[in-house]
Amino acid sequence: MKTTKLLISLLFVTFSLFLFNSCKETDTNLQNDLILTSEDDALAENLFDDLSFQADLFQTEQKTTCPTVTITTPEGELFPRDIVIDFGDGCEGSLGRIRKGKILIHQTDFCYIEGAVRTITLEDYYVDQYHLEGTKVITNDGRNAENFLQQTITLTGGIMTDSLGNVATRDAVHVREWIQGEDTQFDFFDNVWRVNGTASGVNRLGNSYTSVITEPLIFDMSCMYKLTQGIISITTDLHAITIDYGDGTCDNEATVTVDGVSNTIQLKR
Repeated sequence: MKTTKLLISLLFVTFSLFLFNSCKETDTNLQNDLILTSEDDALAENLFDDLSFQADLFQTEQKTTCPTVTITTPEGELFPRDIVIDFGDGCEGSLGRIRKGKILIHQTDFCYIEGAVRTITLEDYYVDQYHLEGTKVITNDGRNAENFLQQTITLTGGIMTDSLGNVATRDAVHVREWIQGEDTQFDFFDNVWRVNGTASGVNRLGNSYTSVITEPLIFDMSCMYKLTQGIISITTDLHAITIDYGDGTCDNEATVTVDGVSNTIQLKR
């Protein structure tokens, strides 16, 4: 009888430890999954924003071997214009990134003209190890109440595929304000943008999420990491995530808080 009770007790303890360890492993996996969601959102925010930066840099024909820039307009007209930025098989460009493939741009007018629309599509385009797809439309809304030039930016069909074939998707609607650098229109590295808006997507593990910018994102083009400030709130299933990009310091760190637990992550360029 004592032996039977001892065996039952041992089985109970073993089962309890198994459940405890299983719960810990499940909690750890869930935490990692949610952190990956935040990393995917941050990376997508950076990479798809970079398309606008490249379009700004190469909106006129330039004498570079990589990329080559080709501009086509109706005879005798400046607009509409079609711009092909061709990085070929790859070259190192702004902010130390390796890009290859093509960025295709259709532009109705100068970007600083109210009502101008810039449509960006991609052809076999890569940034470092990431393959990007999707359509980005940037519309000049004119000047807002603070007299900043404002643009509405819509990303549809955004797809980000890493070198292992893992896929993340993204759609977004953002409002971007040009808060610094407008007086030097051809020096794009002194531009600072303030961004609000929403996004939705599926991370590389196949889990869906939505995100809302709760404190405006600040993109500082003089910083190699660009995204230097602001807070995004992400919802996935029943879990709450926030990404805090800091106080404006140029670094590659952000604080991710998952269900009240905070971690520091290193942002990928």
